[in-house]
Amino acid sequence: PEALKQLMETLRSQRTATRCPLPHRHHVVVEHPRTTAGGGAGKQVILHAPWGARLLRPLEIALAAAWEAETGERADTFSNNDCVLVTLSAGLTAADVFRLVTSASVDSLLRSHLEKTAFFGGRFRECAQRALLLPKSGFARRTPLWLNRLRSAHLLRGVRGYDDFPILAETWR
Repeated sequence: PEALKQLMETLRSQRTATRCPLPHRHHVVVEHPRTTAGGGAGKQVILHAPWGARLLRPLEIALAAAWEAETGERADTFSNNDCVLVTLSAGLTAADVFRLVTSASVDSLLRSHLEKTAFFGGRFRECAQRALLLPKSGFARRTPLWLNRLRSAHLLRGVRGYDDFPILAETWR
């Protein structure tokens, strides 16, 4: 009963603070915090949406790619199961940032930017290990993770131009 009471109070305070309905499947909330984390320069925009990381991570990657294409600088973004955070350093507003990604452009933005992410690199490393393309130190010894990452990055650089390379295709899948 006490936990329910605290949860209801938290939800009530969120509705009061935002002066709008809580985010749900058909409603997102865009927040503009007054200060950035760590007191850095720039303004943050947080898109609250309970869609989960499987939808919000691609949205984050597409926003970062669109931001980079528009301004020529790398975007500071973060996503989790409940939100996407974008730190704006130029004079763009939240509406400008979210207008950069449309349903027609999201595939090309993801395709152009996904290979640059650590997420793609990790998936490529897993696929390359499963395919036995990353040599081991021996049967009795474990290969350090940093060495696997280095070898995987080197392999990825070597095959990046070959779209039909099987491990690259499997990573995209």
